[in-house]
Amino acid sequence: PDASTPCFVRYVSARFNKSGSYSESKVYKNGYIDAGNVTISNKTFTGDLYIDVPSGTVTLKNVNVQGTIRLTDGSDWVKLYDVNAGALTIDNKDISRVFASRDTAVNAVNVKSSAVLEEGGLFTSSVGFRDVTVDAAKGSSLTLRNLNLNKLRTNTACDVVYDGNTIINYVYTYAPTELYGNGQINRLYCNSNGVYYDTKPLYIQSLDYVDIFYSHRYDPE
Repeated sequence: PDASTPCFVRYVSARFNKSGSYSESKVYKNGYIDAGNVTISNKTFTGDLYIDVPSGTVTLKNVNVQGTIRLTDGSDWVKLYDVNAGALTIDNKDISRVFASRDTAVNAVNVKSSAVLEEGGLFTSSVGFRDVTVDAAKGSSLTLRNLNLNKLRTNTACDVVYDGNTIINYVYTYAPTELYGNGQINRLYCNSNGVYYDTKPLYIQSLDYVDIFYSHRYDPE
């Protein structure tokens, strides 16, 4: 074809429905993981990657997801090693568990059901989980382990449990939020009543109509 003629490449989608390892370097449109105890390596997905696994660990190694990783089933770990994803959406009837390591970057995490996010063995310059938004049903919980999180936003009432190795730069609450843990919150912006913390953030700001210190379980100092 003429050099000026645009060339469109149409990638096919892939389904991984048997346990085992898939290591061949491939580019796909969307990916569908239906089986647990599976390792997906050296893949690029130009669209989304769907994980709908009743049981068994899912491991991704050197995987690039240009769209969103969508986790919709399974309570075992999803482990990310050298994974780059535009976003991660968790919407699961069970408690989802996602672990990030090495050179992994997930810029936006949308939590629509109870979940555990953990980082370990990240490279010094790696992002890990960057920004997390909670849009889950009332009573849902989010557990953070060993995270260095840029931003946490709660749009729905929830419990957030974070360990002593977790640092959150910015927390924005738009619904009642209970922050349990002895990690570090640098800046807390309260836009809702009913916010509680165990460890006092370094800086707190609230709207004028939010009586955070006296009407709810805040340290008044």
